[in-house]
Amino acid sequence: IRHLWRGKLNPNAIYRTWDIKRTAFNTNTLLSGGISGDSISSVIEMARPKSIIYKRLLSALQIINSYPEQKNFTKLDTLLKIKRGDTAVAVRDIKRKLIFWKDLAPQDSVSTIYDRKTSQAVRRFQQRHGLVPDGVLSTGTIKQLNYSRDDRKAQILANLERWRWFAHDFGKDYVILNIPEYLLSVVKDGDTLEQKRIVVGRTVRKSAVLSSTFSNIILNPTWTVPPTIIERDLTPKASLNRGYFAAENISIYRNGKPVSASDWIPSKAKSYRYIQKPGDHNSLGNVKFNFPSRFMVYLHDTNHRDLFVMHSRSYSSGCIRLENPLPLAEYMLNDSIRWPMDSIKKVVDTKKTT
Repeated sequence: IRHLWRGKLNPNAIYRTWDIKRTAFNTNTLLSGGISGDSISSVIEMARPKSIIYKRLLSALQIINSYPEQKNFTKLDTLLKIKRGDTAVAVRDIKRKLIFWKDLAPQDSVSTIYDRKTSQAVRRFQQRHGLVPDGVLSTGTIKQLNYSRDDRKAQILANLERWRWFAHDFGKDYVILNIPEYLLSVVKDGDTLEQKRIVVGRTVRKSAVLSSTFSNIILNPTWTVPPTIIERDLTPKASLNRGYFAAENISIYRNGKPVSASDWIPSKAKSYRYIQKPGDHNSLGNVKFNFPSRFMVYLHDTNHRDLFVMHSRSYSSGCIRLENPLPLAEYMLNDSIRWPMDSIKKVVDTKKTT
């Protein structure tokens, strides 16, 4: 029951970017319910996470268990280049995989022609796996086709374990960010009010998995460049061209005093403080949502709004960028007298930090 309540593994021993307080577990309290009248099955049910996603994963586990064993499973070459109308031996294996996953109807004979029906089946497969449903056999699609039934089952079991690490009750009102789905959801009284696209951390600078409480909202924020970006981005670029600071509207400080770009010493780059002035060019955009976190991350607007049209949106250095963030600011401020949308926009137009 303890494992069902909070998982078998310690997430902090597996992920450096995990920071969620685990739900306290009291064996005696749960078991006393079974002894005092509740059935053991009801006690077990009480120990399960209540999230709708956890329940969907349990349903997915039942579905995957209904699939037969994949005999003679072969992996496809991820460098395959096949388009509609092509003929290739590999198309036969692709069709068999699509038939197995029920994206393509069973056929008496499986040909080597990548025809219209196969293209439609590939679109269905892509849609189910969060890929662009274009019917193109890209590297990403081939990689997903290369997952066997047992691979998918292992993924489901791993994600069931991860959900046991989360809080069992998020409360009635909360904001949840789904990193792999690139989506933020606003939940009030248990209902999803709104969903927005987000940009998350790159593979080498992953966004942390954490739980926190919003502390304040800043309009027209300045941006203090964090250590990672100083090391990996700012220093290399500014070393090649000191004009980088003026172009990015970044001021340099040392011991609280301004430093000119010409006096900046690259070898001592970490000893300076770098602040980007507010405005549309600012990396945080027009609004920043703060919350306590040991990872120095936050939710914010962006000056790269073109990225929200992308299907895969892993481009940040760990913070979360939010599409059209002002309505969320209005919702969270929850003050129709002092902070209606018109007032928020007027402050944004001043370009002054508020």
